[in-house]
Amino acid sequence: MYLHIALENVDNMECYGVVEIGTPKQKLPVLLDTGSDTFWVSGVSTTLPDGSPLSNVSTRGPLFDPSSSLSYKPGSKYFEQSYGDNSVATGVEVRDSVTLGSYCSKKQPFGLVNNTTPRIFSGDTSGVMGMAFKRPDKSSPFCSSPDRTQPGGILTLGGLNSLLISGEVNYINVTKKDYWQITVDHVTVNGVRIRKSIVNQGFIDTGHPLIQAPKAVVEAVYARISGAENVEGWFYIPCDSNVSFGMNLGGQSYEIPPADFITQEDSNKRNGLCRGQVVGSDNYPTWIMGSLFIRNFYTVFNASKPARVGFAKPANNYQSLLGGSPM
Repeated sequence: MYLHIALENVDNMECYGVVEIGTPKQKLPVLLDTGSDTFWVSGVSTTLPDGSPLSNVSTRGPLFDPSSSLSYKPGSKYFEQSYGDNSVATGVEVRDSVTLGSYCSKKQPFGLVNNTTPRIFSGDTSGVMGMAFKRPDKSSPFCSSPDRTQPGGILTLGGLNSLLISGEVNYINVTKKDYWQITVDHVTVNGVRIRKSIVNQGFIDTGHPLIQAPKAVVEAVYARISGAENVEGWFYIPCDSNVSFGMNLGGQSYEIPPADFITQEDSNKRNGLCRGQVVGSDNYPTWIMGSLFIRNFYTVFNASKPARVGFAKPANNYQSLLGGSPM
């Protein structure tokens, strides 16, 4: 049985779905994150095993109230989830009934969080549903983005939504199951292959808003763009640049539209220059292909053997099917 779940996004950068927890059900929006595998929500009057009270939760969505759930099972195991930007969510591991669409898991373990790093992510969300294979030491980073929400894409569980795709799905086998990691053949700028793009692995991460790579690789990318400037680690290029940035995966090229390559936010513009959305960081030795990449394609996460990730071109009328928003 296929299950279609409508999503909401924040400025096309982060995707949220609604889960229902407890008896009776409490609706909570959570970030769907393929870069981590833990599930947690912020709670009302949460206490840790040592008796510590609710202290500093920076999530802005509704809080789960365990006292209102007849199926809630308290726990005593400490819960902690850290992310690559050093943000952290801590609390206690508990169990309750969790429903996503028509799927229900009784006595599902999850983190009931009572403390988070300030602004751990954007939007009015209550927590994170990790969708990676197993727990990495640190998950991918969350980055701030403007607080504008709009109808988003759609999450399909159990199969493909054939109405949204054009042509065949190109599948690439997963090379490492810590994340949805695949081989990156090479990258191009304006059709020219970047010789320093020797980083040949990347993972698909719905929890990361941009595209990230090691600093040396990103420097080589912007070296091919006229007028690019490095300002404190961020690259800026002329706002009227018509940059074609492509990633070759599974023998096919996937290009990011020029309008997506640079930020459209006034706060990230300076002297006629706009900030590039491909960013450098040495936290990971791989590419990270976040929402900036994913939203331009129909993306499939297939956990069967062999595990693989697939990409397809969206149907010509996909935006009308999704209410006018990207994938």
